[in-house]
Amino acid sequence: MTSRRHPVQTLTYAPFTPPRLYAAIAETLFSISTTSHEILATWHTPPAPLQGKVAPQSKNPKTQPENEKEDAEEVSPSKAENEAVTAESGDVEMTDSTSQPPIGKRKRSPSNTPTKPAPPSDHVESKKSKRSKKHKPETVAAKLLPNYIGQIVYIPTKHILAVTTLEDKSLRLLDCDSLEVIKEWVLHKRPSAITITDSNSTILVGDKFGDVYAYSIPNTTTTTTTSPSQPELADAKLLLGHVSLLTTLTTVTLPPSQTRSTTAQNANGKAAEKQYIITADRDEHIRITNYPHTHAIHTFCLSHTQFVSRLLITSQNTLLSGGGDDWLGVWDWYSGTLLQQVGLREIIAGIYPDEEERGKLVEKMKGYNTRRRRREGEEEEREVVVAVREILEVEGGIVVVVLEGVPVLLRFEVVETGRVEYRGFTRTPGPVLSLTGADGGRVYFGCDVGDNEKGGLVLYADMGVEEPRVCELFEGERKGLEGVRVEEGEEDAVNERLYSVEGLRKGFGGMGEDE
Repeated sequence: MTSRRHPVQTLTYAPFTPPRLYAAIAETLFSISTTSHEILATWHTPPAPLQGKVAPQSKNPKTQPENEKEDAEEVSPSKAENEAVTAESGDVEMTDSTSQPPIGKRKRSPSNTPTKPAPPSDHVESKKSKRSKKHKPETVAAKLLPNYIGQIVYIPTKHILAVTTLEDKSLRLLDCDSLEVIKEWVLHKRPSAITITDSNSTILVGDKFGDVYAYSIPNTTTTTTTSPSQPELADAKLLLGHVSLLTTLTTVTLPPSQTRSTTAQNANGKAAEKQYIITADRDEHIRITNYPHTHAIHTFCLSHTQFVSRLLITSQNTLLSGGGDDWLGVWDWYSGTLLQQVGLREIIAGIYPDEEERGKLVEKMKGYNTRRRRREGEEEEREVVVAVREILEVEGGIVVVVLEGVPVLLRFEVVETGRVEYRGFTRTPGPVLSLTGADGGRVYFGCDVGDNEKGGLVLYADMGVEEPRVCELFEGERKGLEGVRVEEGEEDAVNERLYSVEGLRKGFGGMGEDE
């Protein structure tokens, strides 16, 4: 099996002069000029904390052999880090020793050990070894996992980026020009969603525990760089919480002319704008919460029967939602009314009318995660599984939808009534993993091109035209944006980080498994 380049997992666009594109590949963030196509700056995430445990010490150290005491000693940070760096990047490995006795038990002397006949060749394992597998492994190899970049948000009024990193569970503010860290927070749990308020003064972070925290954006002209060894935690303000994994969030503001409540007034007695936070979770709920008075829930949007992975407030002030159901929802979010269901399965069937071609796509999608399965008793997958990865609106009221594992960009248009109409699709070189909008209706996106060395890591398409054409940003002159190599043996671990949306489905067997 040949190696492949790691795709771009996160993108964001900054429309200042000159405009820039920020692309994250694994642990590295690139600042790219969209006019000269030069890489202007790079930033690497700091090493993540060691994952895993060391062998426990014996309860009776006097009877423990010297060589086993050495194995049971706690690993010093320097020693563990050196061992972890040499380990393969990927999931934590569980080691089950078969050549040595369990830690903390006395070895039998060879002279006192009864000799037993060797088991027959067709005997797979003894009863004792079967019983031992029921117990937890006694050692977990400490390993330094890649500190992946999770989400990136551009904050225009501050000229900074808000960046989350997953393994060390941190939020950092980076200068847009130099990519130097301005401020850093340690998060309570691993981040799953991030956005900013309409005033660009507060960052909202949702985590996999279901909570949403607010972080005030400091004045960057007076803030000094925070030492990475002394990140802050007390600045966070808990706003609200779900009872399951929070998947996505956005904000919306109603101006005074659209405020439907006569009680919404400011200090001068005039009609005031109202702000809301819209959140969604793995348990199909979409919640509209008042902001900043988040103790008051405004309403719910309830019709999804699978997880909700993406939310978007359109230019017509309607809410678009998508997730594990095979349709997009168009909502009057203020009243919680579902206005329209846009069928996605019918669209996919039109793009792949040939059953054989559709079957090849299904088989390829199964390979993105080795733990992919369905609940016992369900039929084998024969149709494309719908899982919405991205929903984005660009200039001209064009909405672009990306489905996980499906190499197309779906194009919709927001009409005057707030509903959406399907306008067509654009094929891409591989499954789209990242997407961001730019000026003039252009979208930049990152594809998983597999082992295709000619495929570009960053591509773009102008969605405002009738038949958008996919182009490479660098057109063969990548100028250093090669990305890291994913070698054989590491692909499964990388795929599980990249193809994570479908893992939200209950019974999937991957992230968020409900068993």
